[in-house]
Amino acid sequence: MKKSCLLAVVLAMASSCIYPYDPDLEGKSDEVVVLEGSIVIGGNATARLSKMSPLNGSDAPIYVSGTVTVEDDGGNVYASSSGPGHTVTIPMEGASPDGKYRMRAVVDGKEYVSDWMTALSPPEVKSVSFTADDDLVYVSASIEGGKDPTGYLALSFEETWEFHTDFICWYQLDTMIWKLSRRNEMYPNYWCWKTESSKVTTLVDYSEMEGNRVESFPVRQFSRSDNRNQKKYSINIKAFTLPRETYRYLKNMNDLSSGGGSLFTPNPGEMVSNVRCESDPGQAVLGYVTAALVSSYREYMGNDYYKYIAPQISSLLIPNNEFEFMYYYYRGYYPIDDMVFTSEDGNVQTGTAWGPMRCIDCVVAGGTREKPDFWQ
Repeated sequence: MKKSCLLAVVLAMASSCIYPYDPDLEGKSDEVVVLEGSIVIGGNATARLSKMSPLNGSDAPIYVSGTVTVEDDGGNVYASSSGPGHTVTIPMEGASPDGKYRMRAVVDGKEYVSDWMTALSPPEVKSVSFTADDDLVYVSASIEGGKDPTGYLALSFEETWEFHTDFICWYQLDTMIWKLSRRNEMYPNYWCWKTESSKVTTLVDYSEMEGNRVESFPVRQFSRSDNRNQKKYSINIKAFTLPRETYRYLKNMNDLSSGGGSLFTPNPGEMVSNVRCESDPGQAVLGYVTAALVSSYREYMGNDYYKYIAPQISSLLIPNNEFEFMYYYYRGYYPIDDMVFTSEDGNVQTGTAWGPMRCIDCVVAGGTREKPDFWQ
């Protein structure tokens, strides 16, 4: 199976979420800047800026605009390609894996910088496997620590699959005269590809395992009736090494977010951040910035585990007249096929079955007709 070591986008701070907290910031501004970011050498750096208001009772982050750049120890500056917003993207193609990097942000005229960091060499994903029980498909990965194992790593993934819509459409509707005509072939947007990325980054502690290796670590699971199983599914698992301090910070944030913390879990105001306000050393700052080289491994799965379940959205029987056609068309429905329906009292009705466009057109359902370059 194809393996590669490459540089890819990393989700920092476990999906770049801001978590509720109540640190002791007495005497500080009630708006604390939070800088979350990842520096991916040779790929993209990403950053998110926000403020927290711990003193006014609000747990919600206030996303703010600002200028974000990445600097290296050779004097190069990498500027963002996207405008200010919740997430800023910074292209870093050509950046050397041997340099030191830090992130800089300017918010309300104040400058915030992270510590200088050197990206550690990535772990190596050795294999990816698929198993199933009566209800679920499970995706697992075996990973070795690589050249510079620390005992801590993080995983994310991107999954792509080929799927079809719930209904095969054999009709087309002329909305100029509100008449139906039979197609010579089924509606073209029946098969599509769809790609989604993991919403969170999974943290892995293998520091006490023998051989710096994680065996069959659970990465993903989904229902056997999910459309991921209809034809072919692919997952690209990405792994990167974490320093112990970074792992502890991100794990504490995860524990606080999920409610899994204990009395001994520090809140973010007590945890050591690697971000500071350069222009005002007394200014409180929260957040964390990571730097990484990433390895990836792509694996494919067929449809051996697929369990068909009839669509929950039933088609509608609509009489063949233009007023009914207009009514349902403007409510997002479209003709599918001929339909014969027998009611409980034995009456037989004929007409045209209609359904929501998301059940007929795979592009409307979120897919694309363009085959991915990597697809086998």
